[in-house]
Amino acid sequence: MHVLTAARSCRHQIRPGHPRANGAGNANTVGGKSAGQLTATSGFGQLTRTVTLPRSTSIPLASAQITTQSAGRVLASGSAELVGADGGEEAGCFIRFDQPGGLGPESLRYEAQADDSGTDNPFVIAVNFATTLPAGTHTAGLFCRRDDPAIATVNSEDAAISLIGVGS
Repeated sequence: MHVLTAARSCRHQIRPGHPRANGAGNANTVGGKSAGQLTATSGFGQLTRTVTLPRSTSIPLASAQITTQSAGRVLASGSAELVGADGGEEAGCFIRFDQPGGLGPESLRYEAQADDSGTDNPFVIAVNFATTLPAGTHTAGLFCRRDDPAIATVNSEDAAISLIGVGS
């Protein structure tokens, strides 16, 4: 059995020109990216009142704003709690970013149908989306519309959208 009785210290000096001497080329960046490029930002918005969805025209139920310091990915997630008043109603939702000068990128449109038994049937539509945006302030909205026959009614009871920006 060996007993360690003393710790041995070792000091090495790395001389200029040694392969490990150039490991910290710039302490102000990580992988060539500045602190501003690595900053994460977020935004959130919600709707807590009842809104009747129109047929064939998408309306914004919730919106959020995000300001990014540099170009990078923005992740968006939204959901709407909908209620079909009569049974068998259909609706669809998508996320769209607005940019200066017009409409920005948008997600696929996700659709769902209320249960057709009875009245006041709740259903939820969830949408996830990611896109690359330039530096600046951006607004995103969760848009929904009714897709069923003209006599049906679909109400939104709650809706929310969240945004997370990650520097490029």
